[in-house]
Amino acid sequence: MKLADIYTDRGRNGWILWKEGHFTVHMHIPDHRRENRETLARIYVACVEQVKHQGTWEEASRFVRSLWIDECSPVKPKTLPRIVGEDGFLRMYALGEPLSVDLFHRIWKRLGEPIHDKVISLNPIRVEWNAESSQFYDEDATPPGLLPKLFIMKRLKKDKEQLAHVRHDLEHIASVEDPVKRRWLTLAVLSHGAAYREIEGKVLNIPCFKKCGKLISYRCHKHLIAEGVRTVSMTPVDKGAPPIYLCQGTELWPSQASMFGSIMANFATHGAATAAYAHSWRRIHKHLRDLNNGHPPLVAGHSMGGSLAVQIGLYSHDLVERVYAFNPPVPNGRDYDFYHSMDRSRQEKIIVSVNLDDFAFWHIGAKAIGNVTLFLGKRRWRYYPVGFWDCLFLIPAFTKFILNVRHAFPAHQNIVALSENWIATVLTQEEIERENKDRATRFDYLHFFPKLYNPMNTLFNCVRKLFGWRMEAQYLRNEIEIIALHERDLLDTLTDENRAEIMRELQELHRQKELLRKRLFRR
Repeated sequence: MKLADIYTDRGRNGWILWKEGHFTVHMHIPDHRRENRETLARIYVACVEQVKHQGTWEEASRFVRSLWIDECSPVKPKTLPRIVGEDGFLRMYALGEPLSVDLFHRIWKRLGEPIHDKVISLNPIRVEWNAESSQFYDEDATPPGLLPKLFIMKRLKKDKEQLAHVRHDLEHIASVEDPVKRRWLTLAVLSHGAAYREIEGKVLNIPCFKKCGKLISYRCHKHLIAEGVRTVSMTPVDKGAPPIYLCQGTELWPSQASMFGSIMANFATHGAATAAYAHSWRRIHKHLRDLNNGHPPLVAGHSMGGSLAVQIGLYSHDLVERVYAFNPPVPNGRDYDFYHSMDRSRQEKIIVSVNLDDFAFWHIGAKAIGNVTLFLGKRRWRYYPVGFWDCLFLIPAFTKFILNVRHAFPAHQNIVALSENWIATVLTQEEIERENKDRATRFDYLHFFPKLYNPMNTLFNCVRKLFGWRMEAQYLRNEIEIIALHERDLLDTLTDENRAEIMRELQELHRQKELLRKRLFRR
């Protein structure tokens, strides 16, 4: 059945559903959320096609989106961010609501209105389908299973398997015709998968960003910039290709010696990875300058790595071409103020991609910044909002917390654009500011995270001592390496004017290094 036929039959009631390649009308409410999302996406595209002759695709999409907002009743579910709850189409798609024939009639009727007569401050919604969704592995950021998390050899074996999957995904991405999407997907797969693997000295074939179907070899070199915080320099064999600087996210498996430090990097006073950047910016600048081959490097990171990438985009923007942050926790007020003091060309370098169901972006940090693209997939992970009464009775709050954590990891690690079908929209600055204003009023906004730094650090140190942490030697060597790198950075910046200050810092670092060496030799 065609949509025009459904509209012509004014006496028909019921619910529209896309099934087996065509639209049908059902008298019973369809309760399959994925099918409802597919139906909404198909009808949205059909509406855009209906009015596209009046202007560009972007203008038509904005117009259809505004009609949906006008015709849908304003409802703001607690399970959704404000910017999604206020938007009729985004809300229906997120919740998987069925589309009634009555609502369709009201929207289709208004498609004849002149689109240029309506002032629209919204961005268009992009809808896409991946016909061969099963061709991508879409690797999780952490090795699956308990044994790889506990034992180094098991983890390295899994790393080898998953790197093969990453290479497989990159080969398929090379055939994507859109160069912008090809670059985005490449950096997403590298950030979600390769950055977490042991790739020191390895060569990865990366899709060429300029030519479809071409792969370029990149050599990888890993850096330890703070305890548990690593970056990867990816140098292209082809001098015409842009270099890549990857920021690794949080390590969540005990077989990594610096797991505790990686977790602690999320609790910095000004937001995740801010302390690591403040401690290591000289070293990061050196990496970025060394990578520059006539092309400034692209910087990308997932989770805490995305937060570090944002820090680089804010305070090292002159050394990079673009920064891509995937599902990062947002920074606190200091970085928000600095971002808005930058000129527009530098602000546009920070590109943030976030899933609707990502826990870190929506619930950790103070204020979102950057050019934020919101992705909604056909598959969703449920979020259970925690309220005051839940906390009062404890058990409901604890149950919801466990369920949210269970859903948070796959949602946090998922690359929506590799899934079966998805929609995306770039948030306007007005939408971001409304969200920033609203998030601080929500009960489940985790504004206390930075205050957990000291108690968490004390807890982790007690765990190390209590269990005689079997990887303490490697942890101490990591700490000594960090201090040695810091000493080298200070020597690189030594001048006659700052000699006294630098020498005092070097003496303190030397003292700390000697203490760590004594601990290491006593073992």
